Amino acid sequence: MLFLFVLMTLIIASTLMYNFEGPPAFVYDEIRRQYPRPDGTHTPFETIFTTMWWCVVTMTTVGYGDLYPTTPVGQIIATITMFWGLIVLSLPITIIGANFDEEYREMRRREHVELVRKKKEQAAEVRVGNKFLMLRAASTQQSIGRAPDPDDPIVRIQRLIQALAAPQSKVRHIRFFAL
Repeated sequence: MLFLFVLMTLIIASTLMYNFEGPPAFVYDEIRRQYPRPDGTHTPFETIFTTMWWCVVTMTTVGYGDLYPTTPVGQIIATITMFWGLIVLSLPITIIGANFDEEYREMRRREHVELVRKKKEQAAEVRVGNKFLMLRAASTQQSIGRAPDPDDPIVRIQRLIQALAAPQSKVRHIRFFAL
């Protein structure tokens, strides 16, 4: 819909500007081979395609200054085209940008919720894994009838899990020695 409004404005404003500032408005000079304006300069609006370029530059409020109207009717058309470009382009783009920002924030919030959910699941798995290792280590100790071997991999994993579940200061200390 936005593209349709821009295209319609482009065609109408370019045609009006061509008729009031281009060749139909001025007399062709055979010697100079151009359409001079009353001030002596040639009109830059010699084709509808050049007036379309002017229309795009004016509607987007860039305004390079390479093409400009000199007649009062042409200046009125330019003013209307500029304000219409603000209404047709700027306002919808602002709304589209605000909606994009809202959707982006919602997406980031959902990602954060999913990340927190995964961390909770991992913490639950560690707790379950810790109980499993404690049961296995206890059953191994009971079956053998002696104290656990500190080099046993199950005991090492059990100690690591307990260290990770400990307060943060202990984890730093263990990580330092683990490096």
